[in-house]
Amino acid sequence: MYFILYSLGVATKPVPFYVAVDIVAMTIENKELKTVVVHRETAKTGVLALPGGIVKPNESLRRAAMRELFEETGIKVEADQLHQGRAFGDPDRDPRGRYVTIAYVALLPIIDVLSAGSDAATAELVPVQRILSGKLKLEFDHNKIVRTAYKKAIKLIEETSAATSFCNRKGFSLSELRNVYETILGWEIDSANFRRKVAETKGLVEFVEAGSLTPSGGTRGRPSDTYKRGKAVELDPPMRFRGPSDKNSRY
Repeated sequence: MYFILYSLGVATKPVPFYVAVDIVAMTIENKELKTVVVHRETAKTGVLALPGGIVKPNESLRRAAMRELFEETGIKVEADQLHQGRAFGDPDRDPRGRYVTIAYVALLPIIDVLSAGSDAATAELVPVQRILSGKLKLEFDHNKIVRTAYKKAIKLIEETSAATSFCNRKGFSLSELRNVYETILGWEIDSANFRRKVAETKGLVEFVEAGSLTPSGGTRGRPSDTYKRGKAVELDPPMRFRGPSDKNSRY
């Protein structure tokens, strides 16, 4: 793809122009929010990046994101699991040329296996907090993309039923769902308050069976009730919780 630069109304030499997608695939592992990163064969040693690539002709942005995520990490997602974020198009964001990328956010349950492919030599999970704090520097402007994706993830779990995307589709307990909110928001939520909010928010979850889930990790306790994702898309009222000041937040 090319576009024409104009200077004082006079067309200059065509400049190559590329449309790309980058995917922030988030999951929760051991009560820690993590995202998938890859090391590309063309990158400097030790430099990690988000999975992504150029959109093919006649390919939609969402399909491109699904393809790139699968090719580079082995993660297969459905179209409704991808949430489109903002575009990043600073002229100097990529030293290889003029690239405009569209960010997508995927909220996923536990990722058991990562399989690097295409131009990705390796794929791994890293804590989101390391990226947000700047301790882990990603390629290009990918730190900025992760920061905006994290903010979008908060908005999604507050205003939609997306928090259940982190849970087992076969069923989960309210404690497991509360862990999702605590992990992403970065603070603990009172159990009774959480249950009250869930009850007030119609369509977030649906009751499946009483006392059917045994405590995980070999801990003692009575079995929990099983729930599944509800039919609501947008939540009314939103699932918002008052937390501590930012300086006390985990992130």
